[in-house]
Amino acid sequence: MATETELEARIAELEAAYVIADTLNQISRDVNAARDEDEVLHALARLALEAGAIRANLYYIDLDEASEPEWADKVAVWQREGEPPKPVGSRYYLPEFPLFHLWVANPDEPLFMSDIATDERIDDNVRKSVLAQTGSRASLTFLLTQGGRWVGLFTCVWEEPHEFSKREKAIYRGLVGLISPAVENRRLLARAQQALIEREQAEAERERLQQEVIEAQKRALQELSTPIIPVMERIIVMPLIGSIDTLRAKDIMRVLLAGIRQHRAKVVILDVTGVPVVDSGVANHLNKTIQAARLKGAQTIVTGLSDAVAEAIVDLGIDWNGVETRADLQTGLMVALKSLGIKLGKA
Repeated sequence: MATETELEARIAELEAAYVIADTLNQISRDVNAARDEDEVLHALARLALEAGAIRANLYYIDLDEASEPEWADKVAVWQREGEPPKPVGSRYYLPEFPLFHLWVANPDEPLFMSDIATDERIDDNVRKSVLAQTGSRASLTFLLTQGGRWVGLFTCVWEEPHEFSKREKAIYRGLVGLISPAVENRRLLARAQQALIEREQAEAERERLQQEVIEAQKRALQELSTPIIPVMERIIVMPLIGSIDTLRAKDIMRVLLAGIRQHRAKVVILDVTGVPVVDSGVANHLNKTIQAARLKGAQTIVTGLSDAVAEAIVDLGIDWNGVETRADLQTGLMVALKSLGIKLGKA
């Protein structure tokens, strides 16, 4: 029997997932629109700066002949006013970084150090070196990798110990794969612009690389924007955020059917709270998705229809009489539980 407390906890988890997805989406847009490395760094570091960080750095990484990380070039620095200046352009031999061994051990995972003075992953010699070099007590580092290659490095430090929240960790983990293509292509763009003499060639190369960034970002965001969240046994939720086109509609159907199969779902909740516009094309895509789910033996409930979206559906003459709809996610969950004979009890 599901309790009201359990239901409220699930709803809170969904709301937190919305916030994380929206933050990642905003950071990716800012990085993609950045005009230089300083703006890239500011987009990446905004969350840390809001949490009290005193300094952030962005590095490009050069590989050796064996394609192993060897050198790091500092290309952007942000520091709190009054901090000693840290010049851009410095070049560092990576294996001499005190924490290099931890980066190599798990390059796809951000390195969170809430308190360098007590962290058990480093010995006393490394600890003294880190404290002396950074002048800080907490740090965050994540590598930017593309196709298994190190392409960049982001670091951020705090003057005092800093306990990283669940939200911070989720966002930084999401950034590792989401931002790497943009940083790599920005670096390639800079090199191409330096090598090309004629302005027309440089512009053509810039547009091509920019398009690659956009496509890479789009692929990464498609994965973020079509999550499957199991709420309770046999009930899954797919929150949809942003506009829906033909390509994304196919991804939604593919991911949803896979989620039904994986979780053996009997009820699917499509939450469209984050979809700003529903036209005839979007409605048809949703209808096809609902029909496909029905063929897999799952009932679909659509939640989060705003007044504007509901009016648009009526104005377009779209018949949704056969579609179960509810105003919000919580009401949809109650209907889903009732359809499965699950009663809510007091905690």
